[in-house]
Order: sequence, then C-alpha cells, then structure tokens
Amino acid sequence: MKWIRKAIALCIGLLVIGLIAGQSSAFASSGSGNSITSVLDRNDYLLDDGTLWSKGATSG
Repeated sequence: MKWIRKAIALCIGLLVIGLIAGQSSAFASSGSGNSITSVLDRNDYLLDDGTLWSKGATSG
C-alpha cells in the first residue's frame, strides 16, 4: 500500500513541476516590451511593432 502512495505523490510532483516550467516560459516571452495597439477580438491583439499576439490556438 505504501508504494501506491509513493507513486501518486511522484505523479503529482511531476505534474506540478511541469506546470511550473510551462508558466515560467510564458512569463519570459511576455516581457518583450511591446504594447497593445489594437484589440482585434477577445483573443487576438495587434502589437505596436506590427506583430499579432493570440491567447488561444491559431490556424494558418
């Protein structure tokens, strides 16, 4: 029974580490210094350097 608890704790730990790693890369990419020029719709924004920033999945 102890090995089940250890396995569950390991899975939870790996999940938390994965979430933390994903968050830090998102914070690093958001510090580019660009500002939003226009809001195209609720998930898409036009930045002052002409690039498009999207919160959701994009196609094309």
